Amino acid sequence: MDYMIIGLVFVVSQAVVAIVYITMNRRNVLAKQQQDQLGTQLAEIKNRMDSIERVLKTVD
Repeated sequence: MDYMIIGLVFVVSQAVVAIVYITMNRRNVLAKQQQDQLGTQLAEIKNRMDSIERVLKTVD
């Protein structure tokens, strides 16, 4: 009987560890995707600012 309880506690603890690991991994993946999107948006904004700067220089 004691071995069953010990085994059950072990299995439950392993399941909790696996769930925490999967959750953290998913958060890391989502954070990486958001970081990539922000980098892309930043590059687009920089390109627009460069083109606006070129237009302003030609107007002068």
